[in-house]
Parts: sequence; structure tokens; C-alpha cells
Amino acid sequence: MVGFAKHAVVSLLLLTFSLGGCTRSEQGPEAKKSPPTKTGQYQFDKPDDARRELPTAEREATPPPPPPPPPPPPKIPEVLLSDELRATCLVHVGDQMPDAELPDHNGNMHHLAGLYGPRLTVLCCWSIGSTARSKLTAEAVLQDMAKKVVAPFGDQGVGVITVNVGDALDDVKQYVAKTGAEFPVLLDTSGKFYNKIAAERKNPRLFLLDADGKILWFDLEYSNTALRDLNQAVEAALLENQ
Repeated sequence: MVGFAKHAVVSLLLLTFSLGGCTRSEQGPEAKKSPPTKTGQYQFDKPDDARRELPTAEREATPPPPPPPPPPPPKIPEVLLSDELRATCLVHVGDQMPDAELPDHNGNMHHLAGLYGPRLTVLCCWSIGSTARSKLTAEAVLQDMAKKVVAPFGDQGVGVITVNVGDALDDVKQYVAKTGAEFPVLLDTSGKFYNKIAAERKNPRLFLLDADGKILWFDLEYSNTALRDLNQAVEAALLENQ
């Protein structure tokens, strides 16, 4: 009888232990706990889905950078000359261009001031000369005045006047016909006008004049740089006189 009682007690203990293990396994593994907070409470880790980063479209949009500031308006370039070149100039920025009565290549007489554009005038003194380089430059002058002044600025009130200094009428006519120049081409065969603006025959000479003939800018070196400066000077002068 005692043996039977012992056997019953052992069986009961084994059954209790077995039921307790099943209960624990049915509950599954314990949830992971993060370290206690300052309040002493544990915070259970969030599921992986909750920790995922929000899609880009759902994030707060980053404002675009501000647009770059607009470029400053063009300014009339400063006239920088060596002392040697400056000594050949009888007129400077701010001076009035002397007036003169000169014939054009067709023999018609004109007052220089009567040919000024309503807003600005580009005046170019040029010579054909006797060297291959001077002849190429003479041709380039007439072509550049048409392409780089008349074409972009002619309808904005900018005129062009060219004054040939010292060459024969027939030679000038050939260059006008070759280049198709349609702006006034005047002849200063004796140099009576040119001698009022320069002490030495160094051509071409470029001048930018306002509507009244005041000199706004000039250059004695006919080059790509001079033509860029001329373009900038015209743009700046047009903006200043809108």
C-alpha cells in the first residue's frame, strides 16, 4: 500500500511538471525588453516593420536651394591706354566729337552730326593702307560693323558711321562693293576731320557716341577684345538710356 502511495505521488509530480512545461511553450518565447527607461519601466522593442525608414515621398520635402542671383548689368568698359597711345588722342571719354562736313563714297555731302543714330552711334575711322594686313583689316572693319553692330543693335536706335582716312575714292568704292556695306561711308581724304581727333594716323579707331555726339567709350586696338568691349559698351549704354 505504501509503495502504491509513493508511486502515485511521483506520477502526480511528473504530471504537474509536464503541464507546466506545456503552458510555457504555448506562450512562446518571451518578448525582448529594451533597457529600463529613467522611470524604471521596460519598453518592448517594436517590430521590424515599425522601425523601417519612411519612403522618400513621405519624408518632409527638403526646400530647393535659392536660385542664383541675376548677373550684374553690363557696364561700359574703362578705356585703358598706354601713355604712348594716349598721347595720340586729341579727344577722350566725355568730350564732344567734332563735327565735320564730308562726302560719302557716292559724292554726297553730309554733316557728321546729321548721321548720328537716335540713341547711339558707333564711329569707326579706318584706312586701307598698303600692306596685306592693313587691307584685310579694312575689309574686316566694314564686315564687322554690319554683323556686330547693325545686325544686333540697328533696330534699337544704334547707328554706324565709318570715315575712311587718306585713301582714294575708287579704292574705297571697291571695299564698299566687296563687303556690301549699307551704312554711311564717308571720306576724309585730306585728314581735316581726323586731325581734330588724333595726332597720329593709327587706324582703325573705334568710338561709341551718345545721341548728342558725346564720347562714351573708344579704343585704338582693333581686335576681338576691342569688339567684345564695344558690344558690352553698347549694351550698357542702351540700358542706361532706356
